[in-house]
Amino acid sequence: MIREDFPILNSSLYFNTAYVGLMSKSLFDYRNKMEYSFSSIGYDFKNEKVVDNCFSLGFKRKGNLKTLKFFENKFGYKSIITKPYKKNKKIISSTIIRKKIASGKINEANKLLGRKWSIEGKVIAGEKRGRKIGFPTCNLKLNNYVVPRSGVYAVNVTGNNFTKKGIANIGFRPTFNGQSLLLETNIFGINKNLYNKVINVHFKKFIRKEKKFNNIQELKKQIKIDIQKAKN
Repeated sequence: MIREDFPILNSSLYFNTAYVGLMSKSLFDYRNKMEYSFSSIGYDFKNEKVVDNCFSLGFKRKGNLKTLKFFENKFGYKSIITKPYKKNKKIISSTIIRKKIASGKINEANKLLGRKWSIEGKVIAGEKRGRKIGFPTCNLKLNNYVVPRSGVYAVNVTGNNFTKKGIANIGFRPTFNGQSLLLETNIFGINKNLYNKVINVHFKKFIRKEKKFNNIQELKKQIKIDIQKAKN
């Protein structure tokens, strides 16, 4: 997620939808009751909240820097105001990066971030179709992450004591008439069960858009091609 080490947050990429209809003060009070991570509104370094001078939050973005400063004592943090990050004299906001991710321009998004954009989550059980056709996957729900363009990506995957290359598919699995959005990752060189383990999928490049295949053999043939592209 972008908030991890990128203090250019005009709006959060990891924002709980329950907050959308709340005014700025209500947002702070709601957070206090639910113990929601306050870092969702800016870069959090210990007890410091780093935001740029275009920062806003809450319903219709009515909360601003004054709101943030007003609640410092109540919530025990210090506001640090930075200048917006610029490249080629243009402000690079989280909105710009979200659009690039959503359109599959992951290389451009990564350059602006200064790192590979990633999705972290706990591996959930799937229908084991990938394993049955020879390409086992680790499945993650996207939850509150910005939704990337559906399709296949070359990725790096990190977990407990391992870092591996792989391919990831984001989409609805049209060949199997899937109904729910899912991130499926085939990790090269790992065949063990990772259910309930936390992994981090780092996106390197977009390979192709998601498509529906006529049969399993066509799908397997394409996956082999995708793997070679991801390894190169």
